Amino acid sequence: MMKTMRAACMLLVLFLVGCQTELYTGVSQKEGNEMLSILLSEGVVATKEPDKDNTVKLMVDNAQIAFAVDALKRKGYPREQFSTLKEVFPKDDLISSPLAERARLIYAKSQELSSTLSQIDGVLVARVHVVLEDQNLRPGERPTPASASVFIKHAADVALDSYVPQIKLLVNNSIEGLNYDRISVVMVPSSEVRVTAQGNQFESILSIQVTKDTASHLIAILVFLVLLVIGSNAATFAWCRRNAKRG
Repeated sequence: MMKTMRAACMLLVLFLVGCQTELYTGVSQKEGNEMLSILLSEGVVATKEPDKDNTVKLMVDNAQIAFAVDALKRKGYPREQFSTLKEVFPKDDLISSPLAERARLIYAKSQELSSTLSQIDGVLVARVHVVLEDQNLRPGERPTPASASVFIKHAADVALDSYVPQIKLLVNNSIEGLNYDRISVVMVPSSEVRVTAQGNQFESILSIQVTKDTASHLIAILVFLVLLVIGSNAATFAWCRRNAKRG
């Protein structure tokens, strides 16, 4: 009897696990928690599991993949990975020209600024583009001052226009030789296009939340398990009764 129940539970667990697929892998613990919170708040059946190198992976119901990807995309997830100063300037790198070194330094700072701006609530995408002052000038030519352009795509329900002066000041103080008036900021609201997915419709079967697509499969397995238990009990009863008559 116990073996039968154990087998039934294993079948049920395998069914529930088999209905899920990997959505994202190699996600940091912090970002994984944030993404899982978003998915659960959107009604997505999702779980978080350990992955290699101290990262995690997110699992979702097969029928909810499109809806889950769209829900995370609208919130700016997964976050873009930006280069760091350590990555741009490796220790074993060869010595280059001063201009090339400055260009790489500016690029690294642009990456760090983009990463910093991405942390503002409501920001989905952030880019910082810097144009250096031209050093190769002919005699009599006036140099074009350095300039910077900031592009920010944000959630439609978040107003970030009041942050423009602070954003310009942040960029101005981070890059040497850049004038405040030569910094432009472009704010673009995201279009809220929601995907209507069948995976967002649920049914409750014995207090288990499942999608409509998998409900029939779960019912079939539960019926099979019930019949298995009944058959096992009947066989056990018949065996005991036969032994009692022989005794």
